Amino acid sequence: AMADQLALVGAVLPAQRHRIGVVATPESEPLVRDLQRAAQVQPGGGWDLQVEYAPDARSLATALRAVVPRSDALMVLPDLIGDNQAATLSVLRAGAGAGLPVFGASEGLVRSGGLAAAVSTPAQLAQQARLLAQKVASSGSAGGGGNPLVEAATPATVRINPTVARGLGLRLPEERELTERLTVTR
Repeated sequence: AMADQLALVGAVLPAQRHRIGVVATPESEPLVRDLQRAAQVQPGGGWDLQVEYAPDARSLATALRAVVPRSDALMVLPDLIGDNQAATLSVLRAGAGAGLPVFGASEGLVRSGGLAAAVSTPAQLAQQARLLAQKVASSGSAGGGGNPLVEAATPATVRINPTVARGLGLRLPEERELTERLTVTR
């Protein structure tokens, strides 16, 4: 969930760093809208989202050149950029070159050089699927009126890269403590 991603950024970054750079694809517009909604209601908010669009792989570098100077951190969405190893590595390189932390939604991003991610573990996803199935069974329909029932993956577990944190001069709480903070903010 985008609210979890912003809560993680807020728990990790100093308060004065509130500009989040995002490079998105046109297909990821629903994720961008979700992120924008989450930024408006996030406790301690004041988030300033810097969004640039990259309609294809060739335009990613141009979008990064536009968004990086206006950002205190970068966020990789779980979209065509976040699902593409080469594109994700480009975002990580741009962040590293500018001394910006990179956040995302996958453990792979953290292992590859991102600072932190709020991820859902397979066990958490299985539990959520079971609860969703119970909701559907008890309501007698799949969302009412024929609309599919869709939920963001929750809860989230935090993964951090301590090497990246040290390189950025950040002292981070342990993963367990950050995970508990995300749970409290829900």
